[in-house]
Amino acid sequence: MGTLMKIVPVKASPKSGRRLLWLLLAGVLALSLAACTKSGTYPMDIFSEMHYQQSTRFQEPPRLLPGEGAVPRFGVAALRPERNDQTEARGQRLFEANCAMCHGLGALGDGGVAKRMVEAKVAAVPPPNLTTATTVNRSDEEIFGIISQGGALAPAAPQLTIMPVFQKLLSEEERWMILYHLRSLQGK
Repeated sequence: MGTLMKIVPVKASPKSGRRLLWLLLAGVLALSLAACTKSGTYPMDIFSEMHYQQSTRFQEPPRLLPGEGAVPRFGVAALRPERNDQTEARGQRLFEANCAMCHGLGALGDGGVAKRMVEAKVAAVPPPNLTTATTVNRSDEEIFGIISQGGALAPAAPQLTIMPVFQKLLSEEERWMILYHLRSLQGK
């Protein structure tokens, strides 16, 4: 018929008993250390909570203001470069290298990328003509913001835009120079 298996009890060695004891002690120690934090505090301030700020009355503004002449944590903002022939010429070179492939050399929205987008039926807003009244009437700061943050900042473009964020690619000074060249193309 069938063979019966004989079950033989295995004796635990003294080494395995010591290992189990050390493992148990390590677990208790880890649990004890985890429980040793001060209650009511966070090891890291993830949320800026109201009870951690210095205002004590309803709608009271912060009382601690920076000292006179204090420098911001990330330094002083660069100044807007002066608009002159040199900055416009530099802006033209920067525009040709960074913008003309989409907007065209005359900023008419007829660059090579724009043509390919139409041919490929890309579901994105094509590069606009930057010499129209819509763009000409925008403030320098608004256009500078669009150059810096990419086309997603443009209020007239709620759909997908493929304009990159130039804030990380070009310095603040270079972005102003591109704006100066654009204004010269617009006749301003």
